[in-house]
Amino acid sequence: MKDYTKGEKTSLNFHRVLNSIWLNEGVSRVELSRELNLDKATVSVIVSSLMNNNLVLEAEKQNTSSRPGRQPVGLEINRCFGAVAGIELHIDRINCVISDMHHNILDSISLEGRVDRKNIDYKLLSLIDHIKKLKSLNGMPLLGAAVAIPGLVDSENGIILKAPAIGLWDESYDFSKRVAARADIPVLLINDANACASGILSSHRRNRYDSFLFVYLGFDPVQDKLEGEVDHPGIGLGIVLNGKLHMGPKGSAGEFQTIGYRSNRVNQFNLTLDEIHNYRHSEEIQIKVADDIASHLGFLVNVLNIEQIFLGGDLAYYHPSLEGRLKRAIDESWPYDKPVPCAVNFLYDEHFLPAKGAAGMLLDRLFSIPDVLDENNLAILKDAIKTAAG
Repeated sequence: MKDYTKGEKTSLNFHRVLNSIWLNEGVSRVELSRELNLDKATVSVIVSSLMNNNLVLEAEKQNTSSRPGRQPVGLEINRCFGAVAGIELHIDRINCVISDMHHNILDSISLEGRVDRKNIDYKLLSLIDHIKKLKSLNGMPLLGAAVAIPGLVDSENGIILKAPAIGLWDESYDFSKRVAARADIPVLLINDANACASGILSSHRRNRYDSFLFVYLGFDPVQDKLEGEVDHPGIGLGIVLNGKLHMGPKGSAGEFQTIGYRSNRVNQFNLTLDEIHNYRHSEEIQIKVADDIASHLGFLVNVLNIEQIFLGGDLAYYHPSLEGRLKRAIDESWPYDKPVPCAVNFLYDEHFLPAKGAAGMLLDRLFSIPDVLDENNLAILKDAIKTAAG
């Protein structure tokens, strides 16, 4: 980065300005100075550096004031600075979206074919090479990719700890070594439900959503140790508290298992193997799963003071009464008379949600403010600018 990345204080102020422009499209230099408590000269130097690197552009600021005279010049992230890819893995396919710097989707890809331990690296590295050649990028460089995994992941160290949905049961998979280290762009790893929650944060960044749950409902074939591949209803939670994705100290926040225990269960919803085989054709079993989802989410909404729930994924495989049962469970789990102010949003027509969310997560990471000077974030940003500069 030219001009303005030397020293801890200057780098932090640089990230603060960049993050504010990302969150507040059209913000002016004067507003940045006031919002961040920085003098106008400092803001001017940082903005000039960002514009010199083509990362920020001046934009027409909408006239929301009745005062006469020239309106302040707004600033925005250059949507054509580069592109990012979000990728989601399933045992029978890979879905991918490519987005610009405003999280607008430029293209999408779905590749049919089995995904397992032996070919994850080849399939992902080949896909990244293919994306770089897409005409839909309009000459923009691919700055990075993020991969959403249906399972337990260590995002910080790039390790897939366990992912039965893609056949990874007993041994971890060193994604960092086998994929990320072999790619010529940054490649990050995230759990699929967390990716979906990140996508909401990114797409609705101007709304500043505070505390919400993203409930990702799947219905995919899972490699069962005894029975081979069996279609399973599955669930993962992305938890956002106080405006930040909560993954927990070990990255396992959002992993779901019903509270009640059955010794013969083989599924997150306490289903037996026979119930899983009959799930598609048994309304009774589907209602049992819907009640499990509703009761657990109703409890979490009230304990964590959740303001919104988003549900997406393979919703067609879940009983149509789920929405009504969930709203009722939220109210029944609340000990007071006043209704619980929690909006319930079913994303029936949204596809590739983990992939879209993974792309949003990468953008948020790119424009984030490090808690302490985070060299990983700074390295991603410098690599992105270097790539774009050619």
